[in-house]
Amino acid sequence: MNKKLKEILQSKSFYIFSSIIIGILLWLFVLNYSNPVIERTLEIPLTIENQNYPATKELINTTVTYPTVVTVTVKGREDIVNNLLLSELYSSVDFSEVKEPGEIKLNVSKPTCSRYGIRIEDYYPKQIDFVFDKRMETYLDVRLIYDDSLLKENYKFINVTAEPDSIPVSDLSSLVEELEEIQVNLSDSIARNSIDGNKTASFIGRYISKRGEDVSHYFNNTVTITVKIEVAKEVPLVYSVVGEPETDFYIDSSSLSSTTVLLQGSAADLSRISSINLGAYDVTGRSEDYVREINISDFLPERVSVYGNNKVTLTVDIEEYQIKEFEITDTILSKPGMELDVYEYVISPDVFIIKIKGKEKDLKTLQRSSLNPTLDLTDRSVGIYSIPLKITLDERFELIGEYIYEVNISLLEPDETEEPEEP
Repeated sequence: MNKKLKEILQSKSFYIFSSIIIGILLWLFVLNYSNPVIERTLEIPLTIENQNYPATKELINTTVTYPTVVTVTVKGREDIVNNLLLSELYSSVDFSEVKEPGEIKLNVSKPTCSRYGIRIEDYYPKQIDFVFDKRMETYLDVRLIYDDSLLKENYKFINVTAEPDSIPVSDLSSLVEELEEIQVNLSDSIARNSIDGNKTASFIGRYISKRGEDVSHYFNNTVTITVKIEVAKEVPLVYSVVGEPETDFYIDSSSLSSTTVLLQGSAADLSRISSINLGAYDVTGRSEDYVREINISDFLPERVSVYGNNKVTLTVDIEEYQIKEFEITDTILSKPGMELDVYEYVISPDVFIIKIKGKEKDLKTLQRSSLNPTLDLTDRSVGIYSIPLKITLDERFELIGEYIYEVNISLLEPDETEEPEEP
């Protein structure tokens, strides 16, 4: 064995092989020292593949921000790494994976390098969040906001309309689906207590969400709404009833089917009108209700018209006075001035049935206890007298007839069983 090894070591081929091995080792040593293996971090552009594919699905990329570069760590010999061009590295995301609106995570492909001797150690990001949306179109109703505080005193809104009354809105579905209406607030441009005539004005509409929030700032375009305002002035209707009905009849009440009327005209014309006088109506000698239809236009100045019903009905209720009877007995009769210790009184009749005239509704409330029937005997001495009955009535009632009591007053005879008093 030693002999054979000795022969190998002394052979020419051994020296040649050894020289090659040593040369390679020396070369590797020099190479690692002068051109070592290093790592380098680079930012390379992110390529989007099939960028137009979402458009075929009517989708729009609405991602606010997303990375446009990929951070790559590469490894290789120093001279190769240092001379590496960004164009030699490639990484991408593929939009062909986008099928429907919403959020989607797209994988970033592992970067590749076209130069030999470069190895990809790591990269970032590996996924990117994208948001895609669809464009949609809908019509939103226009809602007008106003109240009577914008009107001058006695004025009423007759008609307030928006032109157009609905607005087409075309935008991303995530925005459009949250919208509720287009809102126009008249108080934004019209002062309180200022409207006293018809007017037309333009207003800026606000986009209002279903949560009631103003989201107009999300939309680039402003929408202009024309608003037409029609008003009328409400004024009272006045009239008078003259004359007296037939005897034993009275005017119970009078009324109009409408006590006010809405008038339209110029602001100047309406400002001069505070009421409409329909004139006087005579009920002399009548014993039944008086009813008359009145045309209001007959009493209006020129250039002023009635909004709504032009006619009003005047009704005068004429009622007959009623009679109510009360029984006046001696037990309820008041007799002031009576001196029972001196005189004896004989009063007739014992009962009077008196009649009182008045309106039926008033007579229903009249009670006998409130009449206070009185026979006044004040300063009456011996004799025969005709004394009228007195009762208490207010102006609503009238006593029908005269009720006279016959009163015989005589001295009271002394009691004979009593001893006469000494003079």
